[in-house]
Amino acid sequence: MNEKDKVNILMVDDQTGKLLTYETILSGLEENLIRASSGKEALEHLLKTDVAVLLVDVSMPGLDGFELAGMIREHPRYKKTAIIFVSAVHFTEVDRLKGYELGAVDYVSVPVIPEILRAKVSVFIDLYRKKQQLEQLNRELELRVAERTAALRASEERFRLATEAMRGGLYDWDIETNRLWRSAGLVAIFGYPADDHEPHLQWWLDRVHPDDLTGMSEGMRNVLESSLPAFDTEYRVQHREGQWVWVWDRGRVVRDKAGRARRVVGHIIDVSM
Repeated sequence: MNEKDKVNILMVDDQTGKLLTYETILSGLEENLIRASSGKEALEHLLKTDVAVLLVDVSMPGLDGFELAGMIREHPRYKKTAIIFVSAVHFTEVDRLKGYELGAVDYVSVPVIPEILRAKVSVFIDLYRKKQQLEQLNRELELRVAERTAALRASEERFRLATEAMRGGLYDWDIETNRLWRSAGLVAIFGYPADDHEPHLQWWLDRVHPDDLTGMSEGMRNVLESSLPAFDTEYRVQHREGQWVWVWDRGRVVRDKAGRARRVVGHIIDVSM
């Protein structure tokens, strides 16, 4: 295993002999084994090192295992870190409950059975690695979302500048709901703010010049009822201030598998100037 892929296991016990025993048992996992002979030394390691699993002796002089676990859990980075308590005395239910309340995930009794200790530590290492992988995936996902959001904003800005430059705008008419989406550039041709009216087709038709309305409506109907993919026409629309504006309307019909028209997407350009 590469050194950079190894995780840290912190073993905390005031007895050097027990630390050597844990080290011998866990050496086969091929991870980084860190010794601490007191709760204070363990806290010093935790301030500068990420740890996957802590193996903590309950009965240590000074800062005991329970007190150490409570202090560790106060640090945001170690709120979810696996803490395994080791004790040579019999654990009562009260002791176990106290340990769990302080954040212990498991207990091991002395004399330690090597296979059991190794298996328990191995399980929590696997969980730690899966958590690390998930966090990395989340970071990558957040980065991709940020990149795509930035690209979308840039695209929207290009779209806005392009529609402003051509003195026109885009529209998307949902035939089934009769809802009509219009870009800001298209609304500007009519001189109305986008929120001044309901976005439906009739509002548009009401502003087409009477002399152009019949031809425009019949032409649109013929396209929708046929298999033609697009249309191209010119007509006049009335500006909010009363003047008539010549526009060039070019749209494309979106059909379902049966050939029925479902949407019309197009652009309108002010050709009066």
